Amino acid sequence: MDSRTYRTTIVILGALILISAILTIGAWRQNRQLRANLGNALGEAVGSIKSYLNEAELILSRAVADADPENLLVAVGDLQAAGRLIRVVANLDRSHHQQWLELNSILSVSVVRALDGLRAELKQTGVLTGENRTRLGQVIAYLPTARAAFPDEVVTGTRPRLVFDSRQIVRAVSAGRELQGELAKENK
Repeated sequence: MDSRTYRTTIVILGALILISAILTIGAWRQNRQLRANLGNALGEAVGSIKSYLNEAELILSRAVADADPENLLVAVGDLQAAGRLIRVVANLDRSHHQQWLELNSILSVSVVRALDGLRAELKQTGVLTGENRTRLGQVIAYLPTARAAFPDEVVTGTRPRLVFDSRQIVRAVSAGRELQGELAKENK
């Protein structure tokens, strides 16, 4: 191999190595940005879920005092919105996917169904009976447990940070199953 061919080969190899390095760095940056975007989406969803659950709890507490069926309707809307976002969290946090889906079912199906039943009775009678107050109290007592499944500290931005506590998630699902059982007994 003459020196000209050797130099050409070295230049071509150097160029290929440089192109490969540029592409690798670009892919790494893109991957890092994608992870940041997913982390930010998860953080935004968690913040909104906590807000919806907190608002539902406050509105339901007012419903006990006011006996206003419209308060129950607003709370149902908040719980349904939280449920939609919990499904988003389930898709982004695959390590707790099943628990998130179960928590979504507890809030979006069982609790919403019970509140719809209470609302219908309240519209008809205008009064919350002792049994209905008990059911409403059980739901109100459960919402802080459900909210605790979502972390208080959420950092968004270029380096998002969000840590789920598996024990809190399991506690929320377990308490939710108990609530489902209680609500199902009372609906019979």
